[in-house]
Amino acid sequence: MFLGVGGFVVIFSVFRWIVDRPTVCKRPPDLIVATAIETAADNFEVEYGRMPARGDTDIIYRTDQDIPFLLALLGMEAGPDRLNTGSFKFLSVKEGKGKEGGLIYTEDGKSVAGLFDRWGGPYFVMLDLDGDGKVEIPKGPVLQRRTAVWTNGPDGKPGGGDDLQTW
Repeated sequence: MFLGVGGFVVIFSVFRWIVDRPTVCKRPPDLIVATAIETAADNFEVEYGRMPARGDTDIIYRTDQDIPFLLALLGMEAGPDRLNTGSFKFLSVKEGKGKEGGLIYTEDGKSVAGLFDRWGGPYFVMLDLDGDGKVEIPKGPVLQRRTAVWTNGPDGKPGGGDDLQTW
């Protein structure tokens, strides 16, 4: 079957549209960051044989308060008692603005002040420090994994259906 010049132009135009169109990300950016945090913690454990925290009881870290945890994942720890002794960068996230949408630095720019979702809330990171291969989410399920990350979503409150979770 012969398409002719007009048919060829139409097919070529459709093909160029498919190839040239920007990729649309279906996952919310905050879920992408939450997944990156989870992957960073898991990769830390693969590299060092332990989670990026001290202790033997499962714990929840907040990325707006537990800065040493973040520094370990970012490879930015200082001092002799650092967890990430190789200073490997397990986590790479964009810089936010005004305590929203990314990594925020202190005013002098020398240290990290926190990591925030696009609504200004922290990420919550549950780590399996007792080594049983599971974490129990408060008011939620028991997950067969070493790390779970979530954000409380636009309303800033746990539950309600707008939370973003890595499980």
